[in-house]
Amino acid sequence: MIKEPTVFILGAGASFPYGFPTGAQLRTLICKNFANDYARLYYNDGPISDIVTNKKRQEGSVFANAFRLSGNASIDLFLSRRGEFANFGKMAIVMEILKAEKKSRANEAESKNENWYSYIFGRMSDTIRDSKTWTEITQNNVHFITFNYDRSLEYSLYLFLANSFDFQNDWGKLTEVYKKIPILHVYGQIGDLDLQYENKGQDEYKELDFNYLGYSRDYNLPIVEQGTKNIRTIHEERKDLGLSNIKDIIAKARRIFFLGFGFAPENLEVLGMPETINSTARVYATAIGLKNGEMSRIKGKLLTRTKDGNPVRIIESTVTLAELSCLDLLREYL
Repeated sequence: MIKEPTVFILGAGASFPYGFPTGAQLRTLICKNFANDYARLYYNDGPISDIVTNKKRQEGSVFANAFRLSGNASIDLFLSRRGEFANFGKMAIVMEILKAEKKSRANEAESKNENWYSYIFGRMSDTIRDSKTWTEITQNNVHFITFNYDRSLEYSLYLFLANSFDFQNDWGKLTEVYKKIPILHVYGQIGDLDLQYENKGQDEYKELDFNYLGYSRDYNLPIVEQGTKNIRTIHEERKDLGLSNIKDIIAKARRIFFLGFGFAPENLEVLGMPETINSTARVYATAIGLKNGEMSRIKGKLLTRTKDGNPVRIIESTVTLAELSCLDLLREYL
């Protein structure tokens, strides 16, 4: 069980072992696929003429080409600068995430020895010896703060809970415990899991469709439009005060793990960093592929605050950047 206040901050690289694109890969996929996917989405929703289909494809091409030629490394940054494309960008994100869900099962990282979801669940449940005390998993002092739109973490944790313990077919209790594991999506998520058995009691048991839960499903125009409403861009987030408690969570943490995180300035700003980092906190981060100069600049961002207009270094805090996978970083430092 994890007793020390610990925060896991997830970037796109954290979902990569489970079949989801990194930020760079998402950029490539959107530029390549969006125009045709956008036209097909409307064509499949109802009979439309070739003229209308081509018009939709042209509309999609305008957005995709602007993104491609912008030189912006991420779709989030591009949309913060080109707000007129917000709806196109959101639809592109939702479609690519849903396609990734369709191709992948959350536990596929198992065979690659990269399943850090399973490792964290194991650490969270290692003191639970029987099903009588399975609800104690909520006593872990952890928070997950994710910049990702996908639901693979939620999907995995729900399956781990459902299959690890005899919860007496009390689906409502299972869902209640699952929902107490704090997972906060900074920019929203494409949709909630469909916990269709959450109101079922012991006498209403049916075999749970573990491969569904609203996960890995075919998509259509209404699903994509709903997903678009569920996610936010960086620009919109700055207007949204609903996630202000994230800064309080970080300030109370004694350990902070950045997993697959890119350290974009706009995302650190949303987290209130470095001001929100407790002066005694220990910070760990995956840094695969980063050069020494890049690591040094990241450490500077996390350890230097501004006081009276001047930079002040946080001497007490320690920042460890390691060229390790998410799983190996956790095995080494959690």
